[in-house]
Amino acid sequence: MIIAMEGTRIAHYEIVSRLGAGGMGEVWLARDTRLEREVALKFLHGSVGLDEEAEERLLREARAASALDHPGILTIHAIERVDGRSFVVMERLRGATMDLACRSLDERRKVTLVEEVADALAAAHSHGIIHRDIKPSNLFVDERGRAVIMDFGLASVRGSSQLTEPGSAVGTLGYTAPEQLVGREVSSSADVFSVGVVLYELLSGQRAFDRGQGLAAVIHDVLESEPPPLVGVDPVLAGIVRRAILKAPEGRFQDAGEMRDALHAWLHPVQGAPVVTATSASTRPSRAWKIGAAVAALAGLAAAWDLLENHGAPRSADSSSPETSWAQRSLTLFNDRPE
Repeated sequence: MIIAMEGTRIAHYEIVSRLGAGGMGEVWLARDTRLEREVALKFLHGSVGLDEEAEERLLREARAASALDHPGILTIHAIERVDGRSFVVMERLRGATMDLACRSLDERRKVTLVEEVADALAAAHSHGIIHRDIKPSNLFVDERGRAVIMDFGLASVRGSSQLTEPGSAVGTLGYTAPEQLVGREVSSSADVFSVGVVLYELLSGQRAFDRGQGLAAVIHDVLESEPPPLVGVDPVLAGIVRRAILKAPEGRFQDAGEMRDALHAWLHPVQGAPVVTATSASTRPSRAWKIGAAVAALAGLAAAWDLLENHGAPRSADSSSPETSWAQRSLTLFNDRPE
């Protein structure tokens, strides 16, 4: 069995220190002794690593990311297998997750970073890959100021068999699009919704659908409610955000490329260019969403109970460790298999 510990050696990688951990695995800083460079190694947790489906998800994540040659997507160097267990070798990033990196940045710089995220997602969408778990902790700003998308573990890849059952919902509560939350088939506009939520959070300093009222309330808000208006934000930029987070997928930007172009137009305005707006008719949740809200709220309560039973009480939304906050967890609401 692979056991990563400081000072140990796995194949030709010398383990230096642990960089972080999530629900499914751990990421370690290592030194590649063949190429004499620092890399990051991603391992599944011991018990999870024995699950063939979890390993397939790890491999799919690596393949999805490696298929995209884009500076805004984390580079995958290799997939290695030692003692019957696989791990992924990735580029070593220096910097901070986007929420932390943006704390001292001005509005234009924040929008520029989100434009870069949208551009990277546009490349993914053009290859039939939907990320399905865009959130601040999966976005990184490196030491050169480049926005980088990480963790394609929940990605949907066109032409590949699905690892989740039809009707199961995956993603992170508060960032997941309404149609994704109720287990419907998603398109690239689901990623647009998540990017819009991230941009709202960066501009307002508040989460769009998590105001500290509990898990079921977050589900209700995503499906039925609108976040408070953005105060002190240019109306055109606020309109871009509103359109991105519309409840109905057909009302949003249909892919990240459209949202990128709208953000670029705001950053570099051209006289006479059309203004992006969100029509009032398309912002209202349909009756289908209201039915879905009731179903999802019940499932959310069950998921919350399971989370508390198995992981202890969740930390507050302002926890300094977002990986352990329930609001940043990737959860499955309608399926008991790990996501």
